[in-house]
Amino acid sequence: RRSGAAFTVSGANFAQFEKQKEDALAFLKAKRAVIQKIMKMPGLDAGELDFGIHRRDVLVQCDCFPAELLKLAGGLGLGIELSCYPPPEDRMTMRKPTTKSTVRLRRP
Repeated sequence: RRSGAAFTVSGANFAQFEKQKEDALAFLKAKRAVIQKIMKMPGLDAGELDFGIHRRDVLVQCDCFPAELLKLAGGLGLGIELSCYPPPEDRMTMRKPTTKSTVRLRRP
């Protein structure tokens, strides 16, 4: 059985990846002490910082994270996840994704 929590880190949309990264960095800096306490909770399985972006119509899609964000997230024990969703024009019949940038914490 798994349980967990998710916290919104950014209100930026899927087309605003740069803004999501800026917001995530600010969130981690502001909430560092709280995240450290949460990550030390017994039984916590994992923590990820999830970024939701649009998939682009390119042969190879490359999206990068700044070293400062990677270092801060890693130092807090958080992994980084990049969720690529179809662009709006391809989602006519698909379920609308519910995440943008979030921190997800899971217990086994």
